[in-house]
Amino acid sequence: MRFTLGAVLTVGVGAMVLGGCTPPGGNGTSTSTSSSTSGGSTSTSSSSSTGGSSSSAQCGSRQEERPCNSTAQCACGLECIASQCLKPCETAGEQSTCAATQLCVDIPDEGTYCKTTKGQDELCDLNTDDCGPGLECQVGGLDDQQQPNPEAAACHVSCAYGGTGSECTGGTSCLPSTPGYFVIQDPPNGVQCNPDAGNTCGEGFACNELSNGALCSRPVAACGTPVDIANFQPLPDGGQREVPEGPDYICNPGPQLTDDQGNVLLEGSRFCRHYDDLDRPPQVECYALFQDAPAAGICLVLCQIPLTAGGFVNYDCPAEHFCDLEQFFSLVSPQVVCTDDSGCAEGQLCRGPFQDTGNNKVCVRPFGACQPGTAPASSSSSSSSSSGGTSTSSSSSTGGTSTSSSSSSTGGTSTSTSASTSSSSASTSSSSSSSSTSSSSSSSGAASTSSSASSSTSSSASSSTSSSGG
Repeated sequence: MRFTLGAVLTVGVGAMVLGGCTPPGGNGTSTSTSSSTSGGSTSTSSSSSTGGSSSSAQCGSRQEERPCNSTAQCACGLECIASQCLKPCETAGEQSTCAATQLCVDIPDEGTYCKTTKGQDELCDLNTDDCGPGLECQVGGLDDQQQPNPEAAACHVSCAYGGTGSECTGGTSCLPSTPGYFVIQDPPNGVQCNPDAGNTCGEGFACNELSNGALCSRPVAACGTPVDIANFQPLPDGGQREVPEGPDYICNPGPQLTDDQGNVLLEGSRFCRHYDDLDRPPQVECYALFQDAPAAGICLVLCQIPLTAGGFVNYDCPAEHFCDLEQFFSLVSPQVVCTDDSGCAEGQLCRGPFQDTGNNKVCVRPFGACQPGTAPASSSSSSSSSSGGTSTSSSSSTGGTSTSSSSSSTGGTSTSTSASTSSSSASTSSSSSSSSTSSSSSSSGAASTSSSASSSTSSSASSSTSSSGG
C-alpha cells in the first residue's frame, strides 16, 4: 500500500507570547484634564507631570514575534528585527528577561532578542538557532541554488558522528543530518591534511576535500531513525514499482510534517543509513520526493557517478546489494541517436526513448545506485528501454555534471522527483567531483507525486564550526 502524505501539509510553530505596552522613560510631559457640570457651575481640574509620554501614537499594535516591516508597527518595547517584532534581552543562550517559553538569542548584526524556543523536529530559524536546550538548528536540504533551504531547517539532537553515539537514546543512531555540511577540527582555521596519506586527523575526524581545501572534519550529525535504501527496481512482472514502499523507507532530515489540525503525518529526524565501514563508502542522500515536504524523500545510495571529463567514480555497495546501472542515466550532450549499445562510445549505453528524446533511443552514461538483491545477468548489456528507470540529461556545470531527467510509464503510480547530488572526492584522488541529477516521470495511472526540493552531499567547509558548500 502506498504511503500518502496528504494534500495540504503545514509545519506547526511555537506559541506566540504577547508583550505589554510600556511607555519608554523620558523627560516628556503628560497632562490629564477632567471637568464636571453640576447645578449650572463648572469645575475643571488639571494636573501635569514629568517623566514620560503616554502618547499611544508612538507604538504599534503587533505583538511579539508577529511579522513586521518597521518598528513603528510593533507594540511598545518591541523592535522590528528580521521581519519580526522582538523584545531586546541581555544574555544570549539564557532565559534572561524573556518569558518562560523563550530564550535570549543572538541575531547576527542586530543584537540579542527574545524568541520562543522550538522543540525537537520543529521548524527553526537558521540565523538565530532558536531551538530549546539540548537541541541545534540544522538544515535538512538545499534549495535550487544549492543554498540552505530555511523551510527544511529543524531542531535536532546533535551528536559527534563516528563517536560512541552516547548522545542518542530511544533506539536512535548518530547519522549525518545536513547535506554538504561538516564540523571541522580545531576551528576556525581547521587542520589541513592529505587525503592520500592516510588518516592523520584527531579521533572522530577524517580528511575530507572541502571547498577551501582538504581539512580534518566530520559530517554534521544528529540522533535519528536510520532509513534503509529505497528499491527502484521494476517488479518481477516488469511493472513499475511504487516508490517508496511504505513509510519506513521515507527519510526526513527536515521538520516534522503535520496536517491542518496539527496531527503529525511524518516525524523528522529520519536520516539515511551510511556505510562508512566499506572500503569505498557510497554517496548517500535523502532524495527529495514530495512537493509539500521540503526535505522528505527516499534514500539514494550512489555507487557509480559519471564525471564530466569522462570516466566514472566507483563506490562499494553494502552486503546483499548490487550496483544497478539501469535506473539513472545522464544523456550524452549533444544527443547521439542509437539503436543498440554498439552505436555508443565506451562506457555508454543505448537507452530510451525518453521524454526529451522524442521516439529515439539515445546514448546515455549510467549512474549506479545500490539496490537490494543480486545483479541480473543481462543488466549491463540490455538495449531495451528501462521501465521505471530515470534518465538524466542536459549540459555540464562547473565542477561536475548537471543533468535533468525524465521517464514515463503507463498505469499505477508515477513519481516526479528533483534532486541534486554533489559527490566528494574520489577515493584515489584529492580532487572533488560533483554531479547533479533531476528527474521526472509521468503516468496515466491513478496517482502522481511531484517535487521541487533538492539536496546535496557535497563536501564543503568554512571557518565556522559547521560549514556550507562552496
